[in-house]
Amino acid sequence: MATNYVLVDFENVQPDMSALAGTAHRVIVFFGAKQQEGRVKASTMLALIRLGPNVEIVELLRSGKNALDMHIAFQVGRIFETEPDATVHIVSGDTDFDPLIEYLKKTKGTKISRSKDVGAIAKQRPMPAVPVMGAVPKKAKAAGGRRSSPPKALHAQRAPHAQRAPQPQKVAQPPRVAQQHKLPPPQVLLTEKKMQPGQFDRIVKQLRSMSGKPSTRKKLEQTIASYFKHHGGAWPELVQQAIDELIRGGIVVQAGTKVTYSLG
Repeated sequence: MATNYVLVDFENVQPDMSALAGTAHRVIVFFGAKQQEGRVKASTMLALIRLGPNVEIVELLRSGKNALDMHIAFQVGRIFETEPDATVHIVSGDTDFDPLIEYLKKTKGTKISRSKDVGAIAKQRPMPAVPVMGAVPKKAKAAGGRRSSPPKALHAQRAPHAQRAPQPQKVAQPPRVAQQHKLPPPQVLLTEKKMQPGQFDRIVKQLRSMSGKPSTRKKLEQTIASYFKHHGGAWPELVQQAIDELIRGGIVVQAGTKVTYSLG
């Protein structure tokens, strides 16, 4: 099933994204470099948290004219390069995206749109593919390539020729496949690191006991990496798993690069 992507220009609009909770939409929120230093409404951040693993935050490293627009355009290209059948919704009030959207629709037949209404996007059915300029519809091709049946009288005239014995035809043999070079499925080659039972609770306990808790995500990553280093090895994926679980459980709230805690 094709993926529905929602790319949010958070520098231009700060919409309520609660309508996307519980849907299959993949949400990517783009924060401007200077915007990360400001404050974001708690309700907006809570809506992001409720999206769980379906949300991704992109933080720009530096500011510049149309810098965030360029990042979104780059992300659009990456999506359609790997998933040509995907649907992309750009959430922004910036009309500078419209020429790009029109170009992709007419020349590539991609499913892409721009809107400021997240609620309407959540209710939309998958967008139909747009025919590429100059392409011949499938029905037209079928109609043009189909030969009409000859009249019955013509069949009657050619009937004697049909009595000739058919000539044997050589059947093409399928090419042999070297089975010894066949690769196993990707999931066999990949191994996933997971936290051991009780590790997450001990991380929460350690954070609760700290008087000077990490104030940024980077410092929080360093703190959790230090914990894993002393308890079996510091795997980057384990650090990200732990932070994602803290955010998903509402124990840690991230706003830009800053983090706050609700440890009870």
